[in-house]
Parts: sequence; C-alpha cells; structure tokens
Amino acid sequence: MEADLASRIEKLDEPQRVAFAAACCERVFPAYETFSKDVNWGDVGHLREALDLAWGSPVGEPSDEQKVRQLLECCNGVVPDLDNRFDSDFAAPAQNAAIAVMRTLESTRDGSAERAARVGDLALDAVEAYVDLAFGEGALYDAVAVERNPAVEAERRDQEDSLERLEKSTLDASLLDGLRLQARRSGFWVIEPSA
Repeated sequence: MEADLASRIEKLDEPQRVAFAAACCERVFPAYETFSKDVNWGDVGHLREALDLAWGSPVGEPSDEQKVRQLLECCNGVVPDLDNRFDSDFAAPAQNAAIAVMRTLESTRDGSAERAARVGDLALDAVEAYVDLAFGEGALYDAVAVERNPAVEAERRDQEDSLERLEKSTLDASLLDGLRLQARRSGFWVIEPSA
C-alpha cells in the first residue's frame, strides 16, 4: 500500500480500520467464489461467514473469540496453495481474497492499522494478479500495462473512496451498509472474466 494511504489508515480508529479492511475484502470476495466454482475446490461458506462477522464487529457486535478461532482455522484450510497449479485465472486472486478475509477477521481483535493496510495490499494484488494472468503477455509481466488497467485503477480509487468516507463520517450501521453496497458495485463484482 502506498505510504499516504497507510498513514491515513493509521489515523483511523480501530473500528474504522476493520471497516476499511472489510470493504477491501468485499470487493475481492467474488474472485474466491469464481475460483471455487471453476475448480470445484474450497469453501465459500466459511469465508463468507468470517467476512460477515468482521462486518458486524465495527458497530459493536462483540466477536465471540471461540467463533473467531474456529473460523480462522476453517478458513486457513481453504486458502488455495498455488503450488497445486489450479487451472483458473482466479487462483492467485482467490488466495489473496482468502488471506485478506482471515486478516480482516483477525483485525476484529485489535484493529491493527498494519493489518488493515496489508488487507488493502492483498486486495490490490488480487486485481493486479488477475489482470496480468487474464490479459497479460504470458510469462512477461508488464507492470506499466497492469498499473494502467482500468480494474487496477478502480481498486485504487475504491480504497481511496473508502478511506475518505471513513475519515469524514461517524462510523455507524448506515455508513457500513453504504461501504458494503459500494464494494458490491466494484472490484470482482464487476470485473468481466477473460474469454
């Protein structure tokens, strides 16, 4: 994550950091769903449950520590291992999405700024990995082309927008609903799979 965004996350309070991370996860979550469907592997349900629990945390729903531990254990078992060479352009983004959900759930314990920034990095990396695999030139990574891709630019803007909304408003259920709705209108929710 760029230094400016990381320093802005540091200035947010702990529940706002969790909300930022949850919004990043929501945008990349469909990559895991698509991957799981493509290769018939994984567990969308446990990851969805973990992300939903994280979404509830910033507005005061206490996280049951035992439930958090159980979900983290379940989610850890469904992170794609890229050494398995899954036949899907969504494998690397799915790996990032699953790890991002786990880090977000972990952040409900302490609201770590570092962890929230890492989730932002994972979300951006997921989009970049998909763009490179789906639209790149094979073995050669073209950083300029990836960075200029509209999907990558959109993820950067979405992270900026989420931070701006969190900085300017009081965190409540209405703001969280707005962040979640906006996240479901961008990221992998709208990225068209390559033909």
